[in-house]
Amino acid sequence: MATTLLTPYALTAPDSESPDTTCQLTLNLFLMSNICIMSVNMRHSNVLTHGLLASDPLADIILIQEPWYGHIGSHQSDTDPVSTNTLGGVASPLWNFIYPGLVDPGTTQAKVMAYSHKTNPIFIVSNCLDLVSHPSLMTLEVIVGDDHFLITNVYHDTNDPTCLQTLFNTEFDPTTPAIFIGDFNTHSSTWSPLGLPRSRWAHTVEDWATLNLLDLLNPPGVPTQFGEGPAGRRQQDSTIDLAWINAVAAQDDSFHNFIVDRDASLGSDHAALLVTYLSPADDILHAPAPSLGCYHSRLC
Repeated sequence: MATTLLTPYALTAPDSESPDTTCQLTLNLFLMSNICIMSVNMRHSNVLTHGLLASDPLADIILIQEPWYGHIGSHQSDTDPVSTNTLGGVASPLWNFIYPGLVDPGTTQAKVMAYSHKTNPIFIVSNCLDLVSHPSLMTLEVIVGDDHFLITNVYHDTNDPTCLQTLFNTEFDPTTPAIFIGDFNTHSSTWSPLGLPRSRWAHTVEDWATLNLLDLLNPPGVPTQFGEGPAGRRQQDSTIDLAWINAVAAQDDSFHNFIVDRDASLGSDHAALLVTYLSPADDILHAPAPSLGCYHSRLC
C-alpha cells in the first residue's frame, strides 16, 4: 500500500496565483481527502467512551462495538403520564453520534454505534438504514465530493446469530469501495494466534469473505483482544477484531496504514483498529477550490 502524507496544514488565501500557492492548494486537497477511521470494542464502558471522545483522538470516524447504551432521560406524554426511561449512548460536543437500526430507539439496546467528528467539513456520513437495519450492524456511506465509500460496523454477538446472517444476506454494491470492520468474535487459523480452537461458525465467515472477494487487512496472528485473569488461568490473547476490504477498494488502494493499537483504546481489553481512507488522485486534483479560511487536518 502507498504511504499517506501526514503533515498538518492550513489553507492559503485564494488571492494569489503564484506557483507556491498552487502547489500548496494541491497539497491541501490531498491532505483533506484522508479520512481516518477507528474501530474499537468499548465493553459497555461509559467512562472509557467519555474518555475516548474527550481525548479528541486523531480519527474522523469512530466505530464502537459494545457501546455504553443506558438511561439518558425519561419520556412523558399524555398517553404515557408515568413516563418511560429513554436509552441512548454517550454524547460529546465534538462528535455527531449515529445509532444503528433499532425497533424502538428508546428501549432497544444498540450493540454498535458510530461517531463522526464535527470539525471535518470535507465529508458527509449517511446511515444506510435501507440497506442494513440491525442493532449489531450498521453500514455508513461516506461522501467525499464526487467520491464515496461504505463502512460496515460489525459486532457479532455469539448468542445472536442474526447479525452474521444479516451481513451474509445483504447485497453490497461491488463497484463501491467498502470496508467491513469490527468485532467478529470468531477464531480461525487464517487469522488467529496458534493454539486457539476454531469457532464452529468460522467457515461461514471465511466463505462469505471468499464469495465476496474480500481481503483481510489484519496481519495473521496479531492479537486484537487481550486475555484477562490471574496467572495460570489467564485467557489467551486472540484476534477477533477484523477489517476486510472489497476487491474494488483493494484495486484502487483506497485504504492505507492499517494499525492494531492497544493504547488507543484507553483501557479496553480490545485494541483499536485504525485505517486511513484516501480518495482517488483524479478526484483530488480536479476538486473545486475551497473557500477562504483555515482548517486543521485530523489525520492519523
